[in-house]
Amino acid sequence: MSLMSTKPYDDIRVIDICSEAGVGRATFYRAFDSKDSVLEAFFRDIMDDISDNAEKSNDGTWSSYKNYMESVFENLSGYRDQILAIHRNGFLHRFKGPMMRSFGYDDEADGEKRFAIAYHVGGIIEFLGMWADGGMVEEPAYMADLAVKIVASPRRPALMQRRGI
Repeated sequence: MSLMSTKPYDDIRVIDICSEAGVGRATFYRAFDSKDSVLEAFFRDIMDDISDNAEKSNDGTWSSYKNYMESVFENLSGYRDQILAIHRNGFLHRFKGPMMRSFGYDDEADGEKRFAIAYHVGGIIEFLGMWADGGMVEEPAYMADLAVKIVASPRRPALMQRRGI
């Protein structure tokens, strides 16, 4: 991930990753299929951290939802430099798959659950992108408060209000 802070992702080669990590190509290919799989593994690791912490804070109440969201943003802020580099390279959308799986997305699940997870994940990824646009300077607690406020708001989204819907 540190290479993405110094050069565009498209310019990074597997040999560059091996050199940075101090491993040979054979060792790299025993663990990964490609440089893309390194990115996917990074996202899975973040989601494992988030899932572990989030499960401890959820009892189904709004206050636990706030704790959960704070845990999400706290974990994400721990990867600030990497997330900013990924965002600069236009790859936050690749977080979607690992995040969906982490939240229990399953092609066999009922439609309502699948749509609920997709809605939740899309919101977090867009929120994360906007946070990254500003350099992720806001505190995780502020981001969690804002997320809970938006989700709990009885008001219609601003776009719907502007169009008179």
